[in-house]
Amino acid sequence: MIAGGRGRAVGWALLGTLIIMVALVIAPRWGPVRTIQFQSFDLWSRHLNRTPGVTRDVVIIFIDQKSLDHFRCARGLGWPWPRDFYAVMVDFLHASRARVIVFDAVFSEPSVFQAEFGDDDALARAMNRAANVWQAAVFHRRTKGGCATEPGRLGLFARRRLKVREGGHRPGGLPSGVRHVDVTLPIAKLLGPAAGVGAINFQPDPDGVARRARLAYRFRDGWYPSLPLSVFGGLRRIESWRLGPDGLAGPKASIPLFRGFFWIKYYGAGGVFQAVSAVAVIQSALDLKRLVAGLSGPRPFDPVWAVATAPALAPDRVLDRMLPSTGPFDRILSRAAIKAARALRPHSRLTVSPSRFADKIVLIGASAAGLYDLRTTPLASAAPGVEIQATVLANLLAGDFLRPAPSWVQAGLTAAICLAAFLLSLLFTSVTWGGAANAGLGAAAVLGSAVVFRLGWWVDFIVPLTGLFLVFLVTALLRYVLEGQRKRFFRRAFSQYLHPEVVDQVADRPELLRLGGQKMELTVFFSDVTSFTAISESLPPEDLVSLLNRYLTRMTRIIMAEGGAVDKYEGDAVMAFWGAPVPVADHALRACRAALRQQAELAAFRRELADEGGPDVQVRMGLASGPMIVGNMGSEDRFDYTVMGDTVNLGSRLEGANKVYGTGVLINQRGRDLAESEIEFRELDLLRVKGKREPIRVFEVLGLTGEVDEVRLEVRDLFQEGLAAYRERRFIQAGVSFQAALDRDPGDGPSRTFAERCRRFVADPPPPDWSGVFEMETK
Repeated sequence: MIAGGRGRAVGWALLGTLIIMVALVIAPRWGPVRTIQFQSFDLWSRHLNRTPGVTRDVVIIFIDQKSLDHFRCARGLGWPWPRDFYAVMVDFLHASRARVIVFDAVFSEPSVFQAEFGDDDALARAMNRAANVWQAAVFHRRTKGGCATEPGRLGLFARRRLKVREGGHRPGGLPSGVRHVDVTLPIAKLLGPAAGVGAINFQPDPDGVARRARLAYRFRDGWYPSLPLSVFGGLRRIESWRLGPDGLAGPKASIPLFRGFFWIKYYGAGGVFQAVSAVAVIQSALDLKRLVAGLSGPRPFDPVWAVATAPALAPDRVLDRMLPSTGPFDRILSRAAIKAARALRPHSRLTVSPSRFADKIVLIGASAAGLYDLRTTPLASAAPGVEIQATVLANLLAGDFLRPAPSWVQAGLTAAICLAAFLLSLLFTSVTWGGAANAGLGAAAVLGSAVVFRLGWWVDFIVPLTGLFLVFLVTALLRYVLEGQRKRFFRRAFSQYLHPEVVDQVADRPELLRLGGQKMELTVFFSDVTSFTAISESLPPEDLVSLLNRYLTRMTRIIMAEGGAVDKYEGDAVMAFWGAPVPVADHALRACRAALRQQAELAAFRRELADEGGPDVQVRMGLASGPMIVGNMGSEDRFDYTVMGDTVNLGSRLEGANKVYGTGVLINQRGRDLAESEIEFRELDLLRVKGKREPIRVFEVLGLTGEVDEVRLEVRDLFQEGLAAYRERRFIQAGVSFQAALDRDPGDGPSRTFAERCRRFVADPPPPDWSGVFEMETK
């Protein structure tokens, strides 16, 4: 029943573990669970980000609230701005030798100031001069309302398509199933001079957080790049891409994609990239332009500007680069202006130094809340969209990629942790230790997820930890319910025979009570009331039962208090043992203490009975230590937890041997050896019990060391002298010692017994082969 109950608990726990494991392996396919998984990605993105050096090459010009307020209050210009502003910025950045200029905004409609000021033309001319300006587009899965994009713009855009060789490996790369039917493009004046065009579609996860980005979009019959991929390809001069099972590959570039998405590796919540306010750039550009105009005449854009913002160069080199078609007169005037500009070096007068943009990748985008380009990222609830574009571009430039673990790896991890939690729950029967072990397993899973994240892989730990918690909870509840029933059964069954603390230990370790036995060294105890038959005949049945119950209650309490197990009652006889079911090393000492305490309790009990006019109750006790078989003996349906073996039989014989010596408690030599450090003994005899060939040394248990009175110790010493002479066949001298012991204690049974033997052997000596062994003829 014990094994079966535990087996049922294990079986139900295993079934619950398998159900949890299968459910959690399938669960990530369900959107809400996937959203929960993303929390681990967000956590590591916030705390495990490393900033590569390439971020220092990226500068963001923010159209922030400060810029909007300045032009609205100082010049009365609201939003949108005249595109002259952007032309001024492009000229300034170009003169500052910016490597790339990228607009994170779509100029899809002609400027409202075009008819009056021609600002679209101004921006187009600035783009042509720079020849390194990227424009943005937006794709649509549905046809947008209003007029369709004119064919001219579509034709210009078609030239920007990606050259992709798919190679039949679409499942690992670009999502062919997502086709876009329309696109919002810059106006033709700005699309034509653009060095590149890329999409800036924002595609958050279901919870609205930007963790992934598309690098390419299917439109009509071609693939078109995102803005970061377009800039990256332009910088690396990659003209074609190959679509493989793991993503996009080009000359000296390989970009991992997972189910068509690029996973963004964030570097920090703001402050990672150099940031400049648009108003500062525009003001610096205008200040420098006015200064240059004052030096070189009314020409609005002159190589003087480039010289003033560049490192020191020989004037002829600048003129050869910037004015290859000028005539001799203009060249002389320009050289003079160059010298003047170099002498002034107006950098210190500008809000933003042009050198800040030298050889930088510059992105221009909005951060003001009113411009509606704030996005939620794992690091911030409102991050400018241009920062996301900059982060993706930095990932591409640094080759710093993040890959989600394949589904089979994530499923395997979840299954492994669930099974490990189940095994730990079996290994540790204590809920505390089991909880600690599972907590350690969970900590290892979290640490492992953090380590691989730093190595470029995202492995979710939330679902596996959920499995670990649920498995631990299920096994703990099952253990509480099923094992709680078993513990209650144990307590009911054994509380009458074992001390409560021992019962608790047995309930926690039910394997100790498994059917069958094991060989152990224990100490067995037998006691019997002297002349119980005569007592029972002298009392009415109800008085006899009352007497017996009172006696057994007192004796049992002492046995249990000393950690013993009461094996059985047979009328007035008691059988008990120490050392099982819970192993203890001092089982012999505990048994001796119990016997001595019972003898002391019997003295008080006899006084009570004498006051009541009851019988005189004397009890003999036998102890034996040694190997014996202990366990549940019987059938699977009915059994007793008991001991058996030669040592058990010896204990029973020693109980009976007390009648020969007139003693109360006898023990064998092994028991005496185990307990002699705290118990006083007296060696009595070499005894061959009935059914045994080998004699044994028998000892009387006198008392606890330091608590035996002086008279008994003197009697013991005299008895030992007599016993030595007795075994040497010096019976007269032995008899003298035994008589001397009797003179000290007339009630000493062993001295009386051996004095009688000496008188008999003096009169009738034993045969020559006599060995001093006493043969017991009865049990």
